[in-house]
Amino acid sequence: MSTDTNVDTSTGKSTSTGPHHHTDQIAAKNSTTHQRASLAPISSAPLSSTPHNVSNWRLTIALFVFVAFLLGCNEFIIVGVTSDIAHDFSVTLSQVGILVTAFATTYVIATPLIVSLTNRFDRYWVLLISALIFVASNALTALTPNLPSLIAARILTACVAGVIISLLLVFGNIIAPPIKRPIVVAVIYSGYNIASIVGVPLGTALTGRTDWQTCFWVITVLSILTLPLLARTVTRGTMQERAPFATQFRLLKDRRILLGCLTIILTYISMYAFYTYIRPILTQVLGYSQTQMELLLSLLGIASVIGNFGAGWVSARLGMRSVVAVEVISALAAVLLVPASCTGWVGVILLCVLCLVLVMPSVVLQAMFLAVSTQDYPQAVNLSSTLDPLCSNIGIALGSLTASLAIRSIPLRNVGFLSAAFAAIAFVSALALMHSLQSRSQHDAIQKTRMKE
Repeated sequence: MSTDTNVDTSTGKSTSTGPHHHTDQIAAKNSTTHQRASLAPISSAPLSSTPHNVSNWRLTIALFVFVAFLLGCNEFIIVGVTSDIAHDFSVTLSQVGILVTAFATTYVIATPLIVSLTNRFDRYWVLLISALIFVASNALTALTPNLPSLIAARILTACVAGVIISLLLVFGNIIAPPIKRPIVVAVIYSGYNIASIVGVPLGTALTGRTDWQTCFWVITVLSILTLPLLARTVTRGTMQERAPFATQFRLLKDRRILLGCLTIILTYISMYAFYTYIRPILTQVLGYSQTQMELLLSLLGIASVIGNFGAGWVSARLGMRSVVAVEVISALAAVLLVPASCTGWVGVILLCVLCLVLVMPSVVLQAMFLAVSTQDYPQAVNLSSTLDPLCSNIGIALGSLTASLAIRSIPLRNVGFLSAAFAAIAFVSALALMHSLQSRSQHDAIQKTRMKE
């Protein structure tokens, strides 16, 4: 077996290197390349073996956005009609508030369980059956004669809403070219975010002209119209690798997944530390009128939508580095929000910045979840698609709880400090995640090179 002779340019001495040394050099070189790749766009990771030449994939994604919009309207419209429901059923507003709690709790618990239990079936049929149940549950919501039956209908809706949005993300990644995948995740989420902006005013407007049941009849009719389109455009035969329930949940033991989930939860706690009381912040702290507040809320919603779309663009170019940058920007903006309470327009600008950037990590990290699961846990791809919605709901709940407890002992104008604290912790979590991704890329590169040799 031959050896190579090289000259060390720093010492002028010749050195002999055998084939194993040469292999290690190649591995080291590939390791450096993969270390850089771990900071690159997450879309570079292979997400599916399915061909990407699906015709009219952009039209399919547009349909997914509309379905996500209907899902969001279904969830958020209820907030704008609580007073009407309380009046119709002769109950208190606090009793009607159970509808929101029941929906969120069911969503968090049922979504991963149902997604995991249905992994043995074709995703096509799981999506269509879930969509049919969604149609039926909305019709039941409109027909309920009392609050207990309405709660039951909302629970049924929550059982399938998370399944549908998760499968839309999976199908979007199957049909889209790899470089477009982060943008596809962002675009699909945009339907949900737009619904969060228009859902409440839309429900209020419809109820003012007719009744609250009309809102759910409109969603029901629109959902029925989308069913044949879904049946025709969604990719068939995308069977997930069958695996026992416990095997799928091994995904949640992966350090990258855990750090990603932690980062999302902390980011949403940071956001809802101030957003929970956004109305009194705008009126009592920043000094705007009720009419001005409604316009400013729309402005903040638009900022969130722009941030959602921008996240796909940023993710495709910066990958995980964008999440680290977002946490730094949000921490600084939240700290500055406290002295800015003396100047209304500065406070509004900072709130827009916060709403713009704090929605971005979800898009980047959901793309990462799908990439990691497809490469290392193919039996849990569906489960990975549920992680961002679940973590965001947990973060929202914890953020609202933290804010409600905090304002008992600190002035409302100081919640910016609370938001900044959680953004700082999220920054540390994002750094740890980026390091974990780098380490895994280096390890995979070395292993791959040695296998070739």
